[in-house]
Amino acid sequence: MGGLHSLVGLRTDGTEFPIEASISKVGEGPATLMTVVIRDATEVRRAEDARLARVAAESASQAKTAFLSRMSHELRTPLNAVLGFSQLLEGDDKNPLSPGHRLQVEHIGMAGWHLLALVNDVLDISRIEAGKVSIETRGVDVHDWLDEVVRMNQVAADANHVTLAATYRESPATFALADPKRLRQVMINLLSNAIKYNRSGGRAEVHTSTDGEHTHVEVIDTGIGMDASQLARLYEPFNRLGRERNGIEGTGLGLALAKQLVQLMEGEMHVVSAPDEGTKVRVTLRACDAFDAKLQAPRKPRAAATTTDDSSPIGVVLYIEDNPVNLLLVEQLLMRWPNVTLLQAETGVTGISIARSAKPDLVLLDMRLPDMDGIEVLGALFDGDSGVGCRVVALSASAMPEEVAAARSAGACGY
Repeated sequence: MGGLHSLVGLRTDGTEFPIEASISKVGEGPATLMTVVIRDATEVRRAEDARLARVAAESASQAKTAFLSRMSHELRTPLNAVLGFSQLLEGDDKNPLSPGHRLQVEHIGMAGWHLLALVNDVLDISRIEAGKVSIETRGVDVHDWLDEVVRMNQVAADANHVTLAATYRESPATFALADPKRLRQVMINLLSNAIKYNRSGGRAEVHTSTDGEHTHVEVIDTGIGMDASQLARLYEPFNRLGRERNGIEGTGLGLALAKQLVQLMEGEMHVVSAPDEGTKVRVTLRACDAFDAKLQAPRKPRAAATTTDDSSPIGVVLYIEDNPVNLLLVEQLLMRWPNVTLLQAETGVTGISIARSAKPDLVLLDMRLPDMDGIEVLGALFDGDSGVGCRVVALSASAMPEEVAAARSAGACGY
């Protein structure tokens, strides 16, 4: 007595179900009564199981986010050195590379950018699966964004001897409800594929149309196309559909990522293809009118004032970073400006001390230091009593959105 007992009950149809039973005593002696209260605990157990499952899922999501953040940092850190030093070698006019060495350095750079694209795609897909990708839908002038995408892909088209035709310019202005950043990401991927998997002398076209409720964007190429079996496996991550044997660079993630992003924007993506007949990809989004697009379009920032004075920058830069390779890279980048003085600190405490004494014009701040994190350093630099209050740019391989937001909230003017 005095306790709640978890037992198993048996229904008349032979099925078992959880029950909770309690016993109480009333009266004394021959008049004693025993009362047993039995309650069906099925719904209580279901609610508890659901709660435990939710807690486990949240814990797993947090662990996955932490893992992605760590892996992002660990992968981007060496990539920063690969890309940074290869660019320094290519741009060194005082000690130019020989043609042979320049070609080798270009290959190093291309491999580095390929790896960076792979890291970005993996992180994007992982964030979508974890529900961490936020979509900011607004009215978009589709032609404006396609103009930018076409410009970005023109060099690749020329290099692959593919004619890039912006036939959407022949159609009336088209507007859609979309996230501009994600729409650009989707269209860059689709147009890049139309160029990469084309043939020399081929053609890639971009069309737009609207049927009132929906806006359609089509990317059509005259490339090698795909058969039914390849189309069936089109959205499998890391599946290159045999194209890796053709020497064409890619990660096998682009279309899977594009489809998920389109779905997050409440749209659809369809692919039609045949071997040696090319491929057509249609993205369908909700339509809006020109007034909505102009109303929701962000104001373009005013251009910075220009000057005819070509003197190099003057000032003091403090770089707080514990990685010696990153320190060396920034040091060599700034060497082109002799009037810029670079101060270095390998810990947060040292960096704060130097900032308070030297009063630098700019602080470049790593967000993961051996003695404290970047948020703590930002707090000290902007402290009302003893802070420095200078411009701080976070320079970090940690690229998760929540990390960027935290740094900006703490006072960083750039990331």
